[in-house]
Amino acid sequence: MIVDDNEEILSLMREIIARFSDGEIACFNSPQAALAAFEAAPENFELVITDFEMPGMNGVKFCHRLLAISPAVKILLATGSGLVSEEAAANEGFCGLLHKPFPFAVLQRVLEKMGVGKISKNAFVPVAT
Repeated sequence: MIVDDNEEILSLMREIIARFSDGEIACFNSPQAALAAFEAAPENFELVITDFEMPGMNGVKFCHRLLAISPAVKILLATGSGLVSEEAAANEGFCGLLHKPFPFAVLQRVLEKMGVGKISKNAFVPVAT
């Protein structure tokens, strides 16, 4: 699942991930719509990539809501804000942090390191750009 209120970023991230993943990619431009889909079938989502700043619900609150439903889900925070540190993201329950804009190779490397399906919910993947 990818959640970002910016349609261009959402589309670009979907394209990038589709290049090296054969998994189904659900995209949402609203955290409320994404939460509803997740609540309906949490078992369908192994990894969630979410933006930080979104109308109505920020990425941290969204993360907490997802973890309350499914503590094992892996959630990666993607943000353009330089104010969020890896430590702060990990403390909120995220398993990784990407600073926008990021090159395709960085996203690919992070997802490979995460080994979707093999990572502990408490493992945090630091990203070197």
